[in-house]
Amino acid sequence: MLFVLFGISIFSASASAMKLYVGVYVHWILVLSVVAALFLMLLMKKGVSDVVQVVILAFRSSWRYFIFWILLVFSIVISSALNDWAGVYSAVKYIALAAVLLALLVFTPSSDLLLRIMMFVAVTALAAFLVVVIFLPEYMDRSVGRAGWIWMPAGVMWKAGVYLLPVLFWRLLVKDITYLTLVSFSVCVFLLAIDGSRTGAVVFALSVLLLSLIYVMRVGSYARALGILVGAILLAATARYVVLYCINYEAVVLVEHRETGDGIRLQMLKDAWHGAVGNFPWGGGFGSTVSYIESFGQPVVVHMAYLQVLSDLGVLGLIAYLGVLFYPVGVVLSRIMQTGVSAFDTLLLPVSVVSIYSFSGLLHPVSNEISEWFIVLVSIAIILKDSSHAKAS
Repeated sequence: MLFVLFGISIFSASASAMKLYVGVYVHWILVLSVVAALFLMLLMKKGVSDVVQVVILAFRSSWRYFIFWILLVFSIVISSALNDWAGVYSAVKYIALAAVLLALLVFTPSSDLLLRIMMFVAVTALAAFLVVVIFLPEYMDRSVGRAGWIWMPAGVMWKAGVYLLPVLFWRLLVKDITYLTLVSFSVCVFLLAIDGSRTGAVVFALSVLLLSLIYVMRVGSYARALGILVGAILLAATARYVVLYCINYEAVVLVEHRETGDGIRLQMLKDAWHGAVGNFPWGGGFGSTVSYIESFGQPVVVHMAYLQVLSDLGVLGLIAYLGVLFYPVGVVLSRIMQTGVSAFDTLLLPVSVVSIYSFSGLLHPVSNEISEWFIVLVSIAIILKDSSHAKAS
């Protein structure tokens, strides 16, 4: 039952984050319903007082970490109060996110369960792409010169595979190289290749280079490593051709866009910095930092989470946001220094999810949606639960 409930919620939230389906509050309702169902099952086994005690114990075991969530909510309220209550609704969402995390500390899935569900998400994302390309080409997005379709614009497909790559790299490096691992790796890098974003392209290139180095280190075959590089280039070229052909878009236009650049991201960073300086030190309210891009014809959210948080929520908000993301990473590093490889094997997937999500903040805006956060919250819960068990023993 636990597998089914977590599987549904993780898959649904991940699919929503990748825009496999559209729903404003569907993912919130689904995740909160799963949490309510888990507590209902616990209440059927134990009394109300026992359940309350379990929740209190879960909070006490990780109270230091929840301080950052409390500070983040305070920073949202303070910045909104100083700016005509702009963005105050986000405080409610972050309180809900913290409540979901607390529930996950009570019902914590294993890393193996998380791995299986995420592989299912990756395979589903690939299947969805193939179905649209083959049977529904009219839904390919013709409005932009990048990969993607109306249901899934460029810059979201890479999320389906990137979180799994560190685990697959580790298995290729220290364990037997099996066909299952290679197929899983191929699925993940193909998702990166068809994503259409700069982020996906960069991670794709780094992944292929690292795989080539692993083959040189383990097999000692430079020819095989070169074959991997050539094969990856052909894979990426084929994926780009298929996508561009399906959207009837001339490749030369895309190449010219890549070469000349449009300065959009630089303009976003400048606008966010001006907002941070102008609203120092308390921020201008959640969601207040936007960039006015002439080619877009409308305000655009800044694609740099940390600078956006500094401008929106001020210094306190940035400190809290950094603590929310990097405190779990510090916990894992501490555990590895104490126990060595055993902790690394157990915590590699969750810490990879948190680390990659933190890295993506350099290229993407901050989010207050459960669709973006749920997989991260599950990973954080696994890390904190492992740490509390280690302290207890």
